[in-house]
Amino acid sequence: MSVREIKKHIRSTKEIARITNVLYLLAASKLSKVRKRREQAHRYFKELLHLVSLADANVKKKEISLLTRRPTRNMLYVVITPDMGYCGGLPSALNRLATTSAEEQQSRMAKETGGKLPTIRYLTVGKKGRDYIIRTNRNLVKEYTKAEPTWELTREITQIIVEAFHKEEVDAVFIVYAKSNLEMPKPIVEQILPVSLSQISLSVATEQEPVEPVTDILYFYAPKLESIFPELILHYLASLIYGALLEGAISEHTARMVAMKQAAKKAKETLDDLSVAYNVARQAQITGDLLEIISAAEALREKLFL
Repeated sequence: MSVREIKKHIRSTKEIARITNVLYLLAASKLSKVRKRREQAHRYFKELLHLVSLADANVKKKEISLLTRRPTRNMLYVVITPDMGYCGGLPSALNRLATTSAEEQQSRMAKETGGKLPTIRYLTVGKKGRDYIIRTNRNLVKEYTKAEPTWELTREITQIIVEAFHKEEVDAVFIVYAKSNLEMPKPIVEQILPVSLSQISLSVATEQEPVEPVTDILYFYAPKLESIFPELILHYLASLIYGALLEGAISEHTARMVAMKQAAKKAKETLDDLSVAYNVARQAQITGDLLEIISAAEALREKLFL
C-alpha cells in the first residue's frame, strides 16, 4: 500500500471514530432521559400492581373479557425493535426470538386444538421489526416507525389489541422486547392477553421491595369495586405495554452505546496500525529517494572523472 493510500485510510478511519463518538454521546443523552421516565413509570406501575392485587382479593365477580381464556385460533405478536441500526445484533435477536417463539407457540397450541395451526399476526414498533416481517412475507397488521415511547402510543396500541381481543380476532397476545441490564440487553417474550391474575399475585409476592400491608386504613370504592375492576385490568395491561416500550428504548440506547464504544476502540486500534504502516512506508519512500539521489550522484561523479 502506498503512502497516499495509507493517508486516505487514516482520514476515513478518523472520520469513523468521530461519528462513533457522536453516536455514543447521543445515545448516552437519550438513555439518561428515558431512564428517568422509567423510574417514574415504575413507581406508578408498582402502586397499580398492588391496587389490582388488592381489588382481586376483594372482588366477587370476575367475569371480565380480558381475563377470559379460550381456545387459541389466532395469535398476535407485538414486536418492539429499534428504528435504526448501529446497535449490534439486538434487532436480529429480537426478530429471531419473535418468529421462533411464534412458531413454537403455534405448534404447541395446534396440539390443543386438534392439529389446526393458529394464525400468527404481527404488530411492530420500530423500523427494524417492520422491515424483517415484510421481508419474510409474514402477516403484518400494524406498524409504528420513528415513534417515541409515549403514553399516547401506548393507548393506541392497547386499543388495537383490546378491540381485536373483544371481537375474537385474536385469542392470545404476546409482546417481544429487550430487557435492559448492566451489560447487554436481553430479548424476552411475555404473554399479556388474556391477563393472568395469578401472575399479578406472583409479581406482588416476589417484589424486591414488598409493601407492608396497612391494617388501620379502610378502603371505600365508588362506584362499586366490581364496576371499576375491569378498568383497573385495562390500566394494568396498558402499563405492561408502556413499560415494554420504555425498556425497548433503554435497551436500544444501551446496545448502541456498547456497539459504538467497541467500534471506537476498533477504530483506534486501526489508526495505530495505519500509523505504523505509514511511518514504515514513509521511511521506505525516503530511503528510496536517498538511494536514487546517491545513485545519480555516483553516476555523475563517475561520468565526470572518466
